[in-house]
Amino acid sequence: MKIQAITNTDFKGLYTDKSAQNRGNWKIEYQPYSWEKLNTYKFGTASQEEWNILANSLPDNEKHFTETKPRKYDWYPKEGRESCRDILGTEFYYHDFETKKMRNVIDHKEALNLEDSLNVLNRKLARFLDLKEEEMKSLEDIFTSDKEIINKHSADFDHYSSDYDDSFLSRTNDKKYNKQKMVEHKNGLKEKADTMFDNIQKYIGLRTSSEQVKEKRLNIEQEIALINKAKNSGNLIDISQRVYVYDPNKKLWDALQNIQAAKNKLVALPHRTISVREILNEIGAHIKECDIPEKAIEYIDMLIKNRR
Repeated sequence: MKIQAITNTDFKGLYTDKSAQNRGNWKIEYQPYSWEKLNTYKFGTASQEEWNILANSLPDNEKHFTETKPRKYDWYPKEGRESCRDILGTEFYYHDFETKKMRNVIDHKEALNLEDSLNVLNRKLARFLDLKEEEMKSLEDIFTSDKEIINKHSADFDHYSSDYDDSFLSRTNDKKYNKQKMVEHKNGLKEKADTMFDNIQKYIGLRTSSEQVKEKRLNIEQEIALINKAKNSGNLIDISQRVYVYDPNKKLWDALQNIQAAKNKLVALPHRTISVREILNEIGAHIKECDIPEKAIEYIDMLIKNRR
């Protein structure tokens, strides 16, 4: 599976290779998604997780591990080179066992805001779809090849079967040899049918998950458009960044000091957007105006905690 690295070092993403700006010396930065969590309770860099081509989404901190000389046994000394990249191709770890060189230092930065997180995820899902398409094309080529192999096994089986039934004088091979070849081609048909079934199941999984990824991308693009519209009209309250931020809810608190002015605004949480009107409706009309900021903060904290 080929993963081509991005070349724009100014790309605002999760892993960013800044080595070119560091005199060629290793420099990899990581900014987590706004919604990404270090653990159940704390926002930050999630554990690296291998992504699956059949999945309908990507892990928050996805990786693809490769090695040039896999060990035959666990107790063999490692050789060659091993590496980890994200789906966009940015290498953030490698170990060359022949030169004894390893690079794994990552500079952790503040989290992306929701808009940037969605843009990065959208770009990654687009690449994910490309890889699914490549895998499906590869399977389609295998299906064509398998059909030819199945036809060959079938023709050869018929040939040896016919020769088996011929009379002694007309027979090309003896019966034992013909029977051996018939069994061989019957087993070949069975083996190829089994692998074809597995590949068909994989193909179906790729098609189904691709449609789910496309739907996810559509939802992301709609959310990005909503954020851009609010931002361009001055109606965005962005409290989506929670990593290395002393008081992440301050912008909302400040905005709610003037309820009437804030009513038409959109709030960007780490994982979604919500309008101020919706927040006000949820906390109830009976709340005194002076208590609204506190109750609103309690409500959005609950949404963020439970990712609702």
